[in-house]
Amino acid sequence: RVTLTPNLHYNGTETMTFNVSDQFGLTDTVAVDVIVNPVNDRPEFLEKPLPAQEVGVLGRVQLDLASRVRDVDDPLTDLQFTFGGVDSIAFDVTNNNSAMTITPVPPFIGIETVTVVVTDPSGAADMTTLRVEVLPPADPQPPEVTVDFLKVDVASGSTTPANITLDDLVSDLDHADDDLTWVISPVSLISVNAQNLTQRILSVSAPLENVGYATATLTVTDPTNLQDTLAVHFYASSVGTGVPETGGLPDLVLGAGQAEDIILNNYYFDADHSGDQVTWTTIGEQNVMIAIDPQTNVATVTAPTAITNQIENVTFTVADPDQQTSSVEIRVTLVPEGGVVIDLSTIGGRRDIGIGIPDTLSLDQLLVVGTPSNIVWSAESRDAQTILAQVLDGSSLQLIGFVEGETEVVVTATDTSTVNSSTGTIRVVASKSTNPGDLSVRDIGALALRANRDTTIGLSELIVAGNPASVTWSSQGNANVGVEIDNVTKEAILRPVLGFVGDAGPIVFTADDVNSDFSVFSTAAPVTVEGATGSSRGLLEVSLIANPIRKNFLDAFVVSRLELLSLPIVEVIFDLGDKATPNVLRIEPVEVDRIWVGDFIIDDETTGTVRIAATGIMAAETRIALTDTVTIEIGETGITNEFQIVSRGAEVSLPLGSVDRRTKVALFKTTSLDGGSDQGLKPVSHQYVVHAAGDGNVVSPGSICLDIQERPDDRMGIYRKVGGRWVYVPTLIEGERLVGDFTAFGTYGAFLDELGQSRIERMTLYPNFPNPFNPETQIRFDIAESGYYELLIYNVLGQQVRSLARETFSPGAYRMAWDARDDFGQTVGAGVYLYRLVSARDAITRKMMLLK
Repeated sequence: RVTLTPNLHYNGTETMTFNVSDQFGLTDTVAVDVIVNPVNDRPEFLEKPLPAQEVGVLGRVQLDLASRVRDVDDPLTDLQFTFGGVDSIAFDVTNNNSAMTITPVPPFIGIETVTVVVTDPSGAADMTTLRVEVLPPADPQPPEVTVDFLKVDVASGSTTPANITLDDLVSDLDHADDDLTWVISPVSLISVNAQNLTQRILSVSAPLENVGYATATLTVTDPTNLQDTLAVHFYASSVGTGVPETGGLPDLVLGAGQAEDIILNNYYFDADHSGDQVTWTTIGEQNVMIAIDPQTNVATVTAPTAITNQIENVTFTVADPDQQTSSVEIRVTLVPEGGVVIDLSTIGGRRDIGIGIPDTLSLDQLLVVGTPSNIVWSAESRDAQTILAQVLDGSSLQLIGFVEGETEVVVTATDTSTVNSSTGTIRVVASKSTNPGDLSVRDIGALALRANRDTTIGLSELIVAGNPASVTWSSQGNANVGVEIDNVTKEAILRPVLGFVGDAGPIVFTADDVNSDFSVFSTAAPVTVEGATGSSRGLLEVSLIANPIRKNFLDAFVVSRLELLSLPIVEVIFDLGDKATPNVLRIEPVEVDRIWVGDFIIDDETTGTVRIAATGIMAAETRIALTDTVTIEIGETGITNEFQIVSRGAEVSLPLGSVDRRTKVALFKTTSLDGGSDQGLKPVSHQYVVHAAGDGNVVSPGSICLDIQERPDDRMGIYRKVGGRWVYVPTLIEGERLVGDFTAFGTYGAFLDELGQSRIERMTLYPNFPNPFNPETQIRFDIAESGYYELLIYNVLGQQVRSLARETFSPGAYRMAWDARDDFGQTVGAGVYLYRLVSARDAITRKMMLLK
C-alpha cells in the first residue's frame, strides 16, 4: 500500500511512475495520474482583534491590512472587506486592499467597536473586531448654524405665538445643545418671549396693528465664548386685514445665459391665505426673462446670452384673492463672460479675531461669478499696524491682530484672462475678549471626601471665562490628601491618606494658560475626610504581579502605609481538602520605604486554592496588627475536555485545544481598579489577572464570565489590558454578568462605555462629512419613528437640486452619499448647498459647501 500526501496548499494533476521487480530481476512499470482537487482555504486575520486605533474627530487614520490578512488561495486584491455595527465612523479600503482609512463622522466623539469581515471570491470568510476611539478636537470648535436664514411667519393679533426650536438649527462638536446660549438683536415689529429664549425656543408674537417685514440677528454662544450668528426674517401679517407682507428677496448676479430660481413662498406671508391662493407678477425687467410657475410660485430668472455689464431693478408683487397686494424690489446684475463677482455677505461682512492669534479664511467661498483657476486674490488692511492682512497659498486670507482695535480689509479678486476684477470689504475687529489669556475660575468651596476612597472632580467646570482646552492644571495637595491630575480629561483625583479622617486642610489648584503667562487659583476649603475612626483597612496591602521573565513566578508585594515594628510575616496557605498547609514566604525590602517583595513559585505540584496572607505590627504604642490576604486559583489546561477555573466574581472556560500545550493557569483579583477614565470607561466589576505560568498560548477562543456590580446595560462590555489601554472583547449580557471572548492571557475587567451611543429618541440630521467636500460627502441621520421621509438637496436660493430619498424608513441610523450631481446626473457648481430631512411633522435643514 502506498500513501500519497500532497504538499500543503497544492492542487493539480501529477503523473507518478511505479516500478515493481521480483527476485529474478524481472520488472514492470505503471504510470498513475494523481489528481489533487482544490479545497478553498478561507482568508484569515493574523491579528485578532485588530490593533485599537485613536483618531481625532476631524482627522483620519490609516491601518495596514497587507501584514494582517492572509489567504493562501487568493491574492489580497481579490478579497472583499465589510464593516458592521458602527454608523458613526466611516471605513474606506484602498483599491488594492493594502490598507483601510478610518474617518469619524462628526459630531460623534467616543469609542466604537466595529466588526470587520474579510471574504474571498468563493464566499469563505473570517471575522474580527476593531476598536476605534474618536478623540475631541485639539482646538475648541465654535457652534455652527446649519441654515442660511430663518423665516418666521407671525400672525399679528393672534393669541398663538410662532415657536421655533433653536436646537434644530445649530451643531456644536464640543457642547450639548443645552450648553449653548441664544440672544437676539432688538426688533420693534414683533415681541420675543425672553423666558422661552433661555430654553432655546424662539417664541414670537405681534399686536394686531404691527404688520410688515423686519430682520434681526440671532447669536448662539458656547461656554468658551465662541459664537455663530443667524439672520432672521420676520413677516407679520394681520389676522384682521389679511394683507400679505413681503421682503428679503435676494439680489441676483447672473452670467451670460445663466438662470436662477427663487422660491417666492420663502419671502412673503399672508395670515389668511396659503401659497396656492396668491398670484405673483413682475415689472421692470428689460433684458432678463422671468417666468413664474403658478403652481409652485417658483420664479426662474434668465439672463440673455449676449450682455454687457448692467443692472436691472425688478419689482415682484404678490396679490391675494381679495386683491390685496405687497411688493418688493430686487437688483439683477448681469455679468459678461470673464466677469468676476465676489460676495462677502456669506461671512457676514465682519470677522472677530483674538490678539496674536492668526485667523485664516478661505477666499474661494466668496467667489460668486468667475473661474477659480483664473482668479488671483489680493488683500490690503487700511491699518496694518493694528491688523495685518495677507494672502497665503493663493486663496487663503490670514488676519493677525497686533493690538486691540478694528479696521477694514479690502479683498480683490482679479481674472487673469480678462483682467476683470471685483472688490469687497471686511470689517475686522481684534480684541482681548477672544484672547485665551483672559482666564477666570471659581473656587471649589467645601469638599467632603470618603476615607480610603478616591474622589474625582471635573476641572473644566471651574472655568468661568477662558478656553478650557488651553488650560493646564496642577496641585500639590496637602499632607492628608494627595492629588493626581489628568490634563487630557481635565479631571483631578483626590486620594486621602489611608486611615486618615477629619479636617484635611485646604487644597489649592493652579490653572495655567499655555498661550500666556497668566495663572489663576481655585481653592477647596474646608476639606473634610469622613469615615470610620480607627479603621486599619488598607493600611497593609498584598498585591500580585506576574513576573515578565520567569512565567511561573508571581511577585508578591507587601505595602505598609504606616511604620511597622518589624518585618511583615507573609504566609502561603495551600487549601487541600479539609486541611490547610501554611508556608512562610521570604520577602525582602525594595528601594522604596515600607515596601517588600517575595517570589511565589507555581511548580508542577501547585494546584487548587492558594492564599497569601501578610501580617504586620504597627510601630505605634497601640501595637495594632495589620493584615491583608490575596487568593489565587490555580489549575492546569489540556487534561480534561474543558478547562474551567473559578474565582469569586470570575470564571474562565477553555475547551480542549484552546491552549497549544498543557499549562498551569493562575486566576486572581487585582487589589486596585485601573479606572480607564481616559478612554471614557467606568469600571463595573472587579478586575482579574488570568496568567499562564508557562509557555502556553491561546490558539482558539474560550470564554470569560465576570459578575457586574450594576444593572446590566447594553453599553457594558469586557475589556482586556493591552499595552496600557483597555481593549474591548466581543461580549454578551447573560443575567447579572457578562460573557466575553477569551483570546489571550492577561488582565480583564468589565466596563460601562460612558461615551457609547444613546438610543435614538428623535429625528436627527447630523453635519455632513467631509465638509467642505469634493466630489462626494456622507449625510448621516437618525429616524425615531417609522414613516415617510424625504432627504432633499437645495441651492442657497431654495431651488431643489437633488432628491436623495423619498421613502418609508424604520427606526434606526442611516447614511447616504451625495456625489455633487443633480437629479439629471449633471455635476453642480461649487458653493453652499442645503440638505433637508423632512417628515410628516418636522423638518431639519443643514448647510454644506462643495469645493472645485
